[in-house]
Amino acid sequence: MDAEGFKEGIPCPNCGSKQTITFYFAEGFTELECESCYFRSDWKDAARLQQDLGDLLTSDASINMPGNIKPLKA
Repeated sequence: MDAEGFKEGIPCPNCGSKQTITFYFAEGFTELECESCYFRSDWKDAARLQQDLGDLLTSDASINMPGNIKPLKA
């Protein structure tokens, strides 16, 4: 996805600063980022993605790894 960012002075919902950048995506959605407090309007989605990736690594103990793996020779 590609976006264009504009400094439009929209107040940050977190700290109220007008040092924000609004990103407009060709797909039809926008995101707001604050240069003062580093707020991102998509933080919930990013956190959910990281959590999902972590779950993949730590869950499902029912997967059995093969026991007869031969070491690779260079």
